[in-house]
Amino acid sequence: MEIQVEVHTTLKGNGFSAIEYHEGKLFAIADNTEAIIELDKSGNIVEMHGDASQVEKKIKPDYEAATFISWKEKLYFMRMASGSTENRCKLSLIEWKTKEESIFSLSNFYAFYQKTANINLAEINIEALVFQKDSILIFNRSNNQMIQIQWEEFFHCLQNKIFEPKIHFQTLPLGTLNGCYLGVSGACLVGNSIYFTASAEQTDNWYDDGEIKGSCIGSFSLNHNFQITDLKQVDFKNEMGLIQTKLEGITCDDSHFYLISDNDELGSEFFRIKIDE
Repeated sequence: MEIQVEVHTTLKGNGFSAIEYHEGKLFAIADNTEAIIELDKSGNIVEMHGDASQVEKKIKPDYEAATFISWKEKLYFMRMASGSTENRCKLSLIEWKTKEESIFSLSNFYAFYQKTANINLAEINIEALVFQKDSILIFNRSNNQMIQIQWEEFFHCLQNKIFEPKIHFQTLPLGTLNGCYLGVSGACLVGNSIYFTASAEQTDNWYDDGEIKGSCIGSFSLNHNFQITDLKQVDFKNEMGLIQTKLEGITCDDSHFYLISDNDELGSEFFRIKIDE
């Protein structure tokens, strides 16, 4: 897997946390605002959809993951809060045609996930989503666990605190980068393969930021038993070496991949790249 960086630019604003492609347009979200940010393929902001005011860290919604959902012949844009604290348990589901938004609490699902995976809320840090057929894949950065759940069961769990869905777990063995844990931070579906980003920073929890050590890009497939196959990853670098950025999201069209990063107080970046297998 080889990476060619064609466009690299600084974004206006910070906190960018996920990026999605739909019908020739790029849509990004940030962890410190309710807005959906429309970008062109060079990283320029085209339009801000919704309330673009920034929210301080201790009360921000912390939307870290997003995906488009096809459900009952309608298209939805879903944003999912990271977890880790009680106020970061919010899910936004926008019917894309009408832009009507419904808000749900993730408390039921996160409580069930804690019990099933034997972890606590502080160990939940949801960073990526992939909608695949009738299932949703949810990626937890804190343990690199990928959760697979039928979409209908997931949606039922949001509304019924006693309902326990069937879920499957797989762990991505990503290792370390520059001596720091590599945690999955973004994902997208390309054919039958899932491409992902992972980043490394010097911190001992999922609330405080740390020194950025770099990122990687990888891909894998899932067999009929939901087992990970063909896993590969490479460090995110250019001709000058490792790019010191914290990748947060990845998406693609027919010819390119598009990445966003969040470097905390240093701001966010946009990349348009090609990947040669």
